[in-house]
Amino acid sequence: MRELENVLKTEFSEFRKRILVIDDNESLGGLLRKKLQRHGHGVISVSDELSTMMHAYEETPDLILLDMELSLGNGGTIYINFKK
Repeated sequence: MRELENVLKTEFSEFRKRILVIDDNESLGGLLRKKLQRHGHGVISVSDELSTMMHAYEETPDLILLDMELSLGNGGTIYINFKK
């Protein structure tokens, strides 16, 4: 987590981004959301494949943080759908 904070504090930190966090672990997803929001980024948190695809196309995030081992859906499938 410290590495993520250091990256966000670089000279590029004035460029705020929209970030989609896809994680079914509420604790980890919430922690990521809080850390990113603290640095001024807009964050959308989702925990399943359907919500992910809906938000990804509606919001067009600048960055997607994807848990590859979702319990409700497959991170690999979501990744492949993003590449299409």
